[in-house]
Amino acid sequence: MIVTPAAPRVAPFVLPTTWLCALFLALALSAAVAFGWLTWGRYTKLALLVVEYGLVLPATIAFWRAESARSVERSLRGWRIASVVFYCCVAFPLAAFFGEATYSGDESAYIFQARLFADGKLTADAPGAGPFPSSSPLADPAVRHRVFRFQHHLIHEDRWFGKYPPGWSALLAPAMMVHLERLLNPLAGLAILWVTWRIGLLIFGAIVADFALLLLVASPFFTLSCIDYLSHASACLLLAVALYCLLLAWRRSVPEPSEHASPRRPAGWYLGGMMLSLFLLCLVRPYVAAWTGTILGLGALWVMRYRVRSSLLLVCAGGATAATAVLALLSFNKLVTGAYWPYTYALYTGTVDIAEVAFSPSQLRANFTALTSVSLGETIVSSFPFVFLLAAFAVWRDRRRSKLVLLFGALVASLFFAYLGQSRSSFSLIGERYYFETFFLVALLAAWGWALLWQRRRYTAGRAVLVAFLLLQAMLYPVFLRRLIQSHEPARQVMSAIRHLPIDGAVVFLKNSLQFRAFDLNPNEPDWGRAPLFVMTDPGPSLRPDVACSLGRSRWIEVGYSDSTGLALIGPASSVNCSALTGR
Repeated sequence: MIVTPAAPRVAPFVLPTTWLCALFLALALSAAVAFGWLTWGRYTKLALLVVEYGLVLPATIAFWRAESARSVERSLRGWRIASVVFYCCVAFPLAAFFGEATYSGDESAYIFQARLFADGKLTADAPGAGPFPSSSPLADPAVRHRVFRFQHHLIHEDRWFGKYPPGWSALLAPAMMVHLERLLNPLAGLAILWVTWRIGLLIFGAIVADFALLLLVASPFFTLSCIDYLSHASACLLLAVALYCLLLAWRRSVPEPSEHASPRRPAGWYLGGMMLSLFLLCLVRPYVAAWTGTILGLGALWVMRYRVRSSLLLVCAGGATAATAVLALLSFNKLVTGAYWPYTYALYTGTVDIAEVAFSPSQLRANFTALTSVSLGETIVSSFPFVFLLAAFAVWRDRRRSKLVLLFGALVASLFFAYLGQSRSSFSLIGERYYFETFFLVALLAAWGWALLWQRRRYTAGRAVLVAFLLLQAMLYPVFLRRLIQSHEPARQVMSAIRHLPIDGAVVFLKNSLQFRAFDLNPNEPDWGRAPLFVMTDPGPSLRPDVACSLGRSRWIEVGYSDSTGLALIGPASSVNCSALTGR
């Protein structure tokens, strides 16, 4: 709970001076980040930063006013309900509207693997496995690899599967059986809000917990990232649960009288829950689990620091959990590829080691200037104003809860440093999705930073300030919503056209356009040989007959997307005599 200290005697002019310094710092940060945006080719996001940090803050300082703690708590309790209602009204209808539509090969790979799991399989038969006549261009393995390529899908020997770890697809599979897979991430986002609120209530009190929810939901980065098929929402939920279990263990080891005290269970139960959550996180996103799990493990050792025997047991249990998770991942790799190594990521790029991550000084410098600066700018623009500055202020200023606040800050920083070594763009739509797993902690720290300002000066941002920022976010939401819809609309139109095609036993060749990348969409079933349609990227007129015959089909039809009209384009049906083609 927040314990308000005695108010120091501070002259009234100190608060505006503090915020003016924050304004200059924010403008300097914005300018530094803006230099990395040259590759964007547009000034939209730079204009948004100028509005947020250059115009809104000075205007709202004029409306600064003092309020009582009871008034603030009563206002935020209403915002808590409004935040949850707003999230539900945005996330669930949008998820239902998009349906099967995807915007990236990552989503398509997760969905395809989930279809395999739902069908009781680990892999599907590889399309175009042959044999082919020597006169056919498909006799060349390099041509087959190019023709039957889907983004982030692997065709290895006679097997076809996604390259990603099995955890998220395994969670998607049961929901897919009842056709509710699109609602899984919105439900995960709702659970993240609840766990965030519980953590805030446990550590900081009701005011900070409520305000953290408001910061999360008012950020398009959070709300609009919970409606896709990617694994970040589920990974964030597992990380939040692991952290919550650690905090409950800490409260059990250092009991404090509180009306919100947790049930009296041994700390070991909560630490066991933390390890289970981290084990599942490793199956969903191993890279995130490795970095955040290390920090949480050190935090657990700090909790048990006065119990030598319990600390040794904790180290053994943590090592066993990590070893079991690694063994599970390698065993899955063995089942789908036939070998424990190379891992599927390396197999996809044709290397032995995973090439996406490198921590050489030259690579880190190149990544920071070309990728990280863009990622930071995207995330700042799509988040509630000043959340990162307020979070940094909380870490710098807090004294009473310094160890816990440093733990939260270390978890946030861990993903930033982890993805400094990421040499490839994530192609995120709203903010940098690689930072999503710890954004709930940014919101908590920002809410606590706001509370620390109020405690120090006995001033707080009045309703006018909060409403001004919320109005700004209300203007930004349509910008990001439009971008989100535009990115999904091509796939949605194409999928709708495929479902209504008046043809069976054929191949659907998807044609690329400026807004539609065909190899990012894989709607095929695991038993694609018996399916009425097989969908793939158009290999070109010369290869269509060979490809159709290799798939056991003699007819095909072309489907594309018109960038000008925003509608699917359906070509005429064509056919070939496969017997004559194979005998040439």
